[in-house]
Amino acid sequence: MKVFFAENLPQEFIKIVNFGTQAEITQYLQNNFSDSQLKIMLLLLFGGFCVYFLFNIFVLWFAPAIFYYSKNPIKAIYHAVIFTFKNFKSSLLIVFVMFVLNLLISFTNVFLGNNFLAFIPMLLTFLYIMYYVITVFLYYESKTQNSGNNGAECIG
Repeated sequence: MKVFFAENLPQEFIKIVNFGTQAEITQYLQNNFSDSQLKIMLLLLFGGFCVYFLFNIFVLWFAPAIFYYSKNPIKAIYHAVIFTFKNFKSSLLIVFVMFVLNLLISFTNVFLGNNFLAFIPMLLTFLYIMYYVITVFLYYESKTQNSGNNGAECIG
């Protein structure tokens, strides 16, 4: 495992990753890393993705739990995790759909972010964030029927 820490990686590899083309990176990886090292790198990458995905699932309901259930963050995160397990399929679906939308917006940012059309990805990002928050809060509210707790009705 120590092989893959940044201080153990050759400076040439870091330079190629930062400034090289995809073909140069691929050639360097094939020439300088063994198959077992490449498999370990892919497993670490996959493990990081899984941790990120699980974190998103378990934190998805934290903000609505703070707003509707309890102002205490410990109680709210506990309630959010319980809510996640009670509505696991829906939580997975919401996180997956939001991940795909975020990926699409990221691609539009890559293709339109560097010219005079840069406001399009910015607008899409703003709309995505609004859609995400509204979806999560409305779903949580519909499943818990707690729309009147903690002063939530007083806002509008």
